[in-house]
Order: sequence, then structure tokens, then C-alpha cells
Amino acid sequence: MSDITQHSSEPKSKFYTPELVIKFVSSRSFDEVCALLEETAPKHKFGVMHSHAITKILQSKGVTDFTRPLKVYEICNPHYAAKVLNAEIHISSMLPCRISVFESEQDDGSKHTVLSTVKPTKALVMFGPNSERAMETAQEVEDAMTNIMREAAQ
Repeated sequence: MSDITQHSSEPKSKFYTPELVIKFVSSRSFDEVCALLEETAPKHKFGVMHSHAITKILQSKGVTDFTRPLKVYEICNPHYAAKVLNAEIHISSMLPCRISVFESEQDDGSKHTVLSTVKPTKALVMFGPNSERAMETAQEVEDAMTNIMREAAQ
């Protein structure tokens, strides 16, 4: 497992900016990481509100050219949510927090599971000057999400 690692087979993008993303790579299976994420979030006072099985959803809609395992988890700590919403209501468009879990294959054929999310402190700046009042809370959320992801990846 490593932090902020981009594998050679992951699509290279001019938009991928490591400074904006928290990313962990695990040697555990996709299903194992998903189960660990669901167990770990509540230990950090974040509830798993929903998980979206993106691959299955796409396939149920007739999309057959995307087969990589992918789930997006929505997690939330209601106390943190209330703090940032009281500072800037437009932040609601970024809630709940999301963590993507997907399988990545390297050139040698080995598979890894990746956990990824946008850093709350980086996303917050989009919402203007009122969002600065929420920066301390965003940092606390970012720290908690990093710990959740790290524990799920181990």
C-alpha cells in the first residue's frame, strides 16, 4: 500500500493533480477494501450513507465497455456537515463526502485496489470568501477521511 501513487495503466490526464487528491493503493482485493471501508468509517464517526456500485449500474443500463470494479461511497459526519453548511450553504453541492474505490491493473497484470477522494480543503476554495470560515472543519474532515482510507487500505 502506498499513498498518492499513480500506476502506469491508469489513464494519464492533464486534469489529474496529486495535490488535490487523497489516494491510497492497496494489495487487498476490491471486495475486501470495500468491506473494510464500511467497517472503518463509523469508527471515525462517519456514517456510510450510501454506496453506488457504478459498474453494476452502468451494466444494468446496457453499458458493456466498462467492466472495472468501481464503487463510490457517500460518507458523512453530521456535526462537520452542519458546521460547513452554517459557514457557506453552497457547500451543500459537495456533500456528502465521497470516496471512490476501484480496481487498477498494472502493466505486469497485477491488480491493486485504489481509494481516492478530492481533498475537502482544496474543494472548499471554490465557494468563495465565506468558505474560509469552514477551513478548520474541512481540515478535520480531510484528516479523518485520510485515516479512514489508510485503515481500509492496510
